[in-house]
Amino acid sequence: MLSTTVFYKDIVSQVIPVSSLIPLTVTVNNPDGTTSNAQQTWTSSSLVNGPGIGVTGAEFSYQQNFDFLPKPLDGLGFLGNYTYLQSHGVQVADVAIHVVLVVVLFVRTLAYLPDVGV
Repeated sequence: MLSTTVFYKDIVSQVIPVSSLIPLTVTVNNPDGTTSNAQQTWTSSSLVNGPGIGVTGAEFSYQQNFDFLPKPLDGLGFLGNYTYLQSHGVQVADVAIHVVLVVVLFVRTLAYLPDVGV
């Protein structure tokens, strides 16, 4: 089986990481039993909704079951997929432009279950 798909996705908002530095005054317990104040800077990290983006792409897939092979190899098969993505606007975070998937599969029916008409 061979298939091709062209697509466009309108992503309204993408999740982006945001970090900010927060100056804090903390109380430190000293070894002699006294306390003192110390300045520290902490980092606050969170995820927020970012700007939207448009993504276009194309996907090509091929699947072949090798049922012509002699038993027990007649359950072997192959699935290959290639996807290309192109973003419009801000680049989508942590997304590859080229994605390749290769799968070698084995499918075997373990038992025949008759239709009992329940």
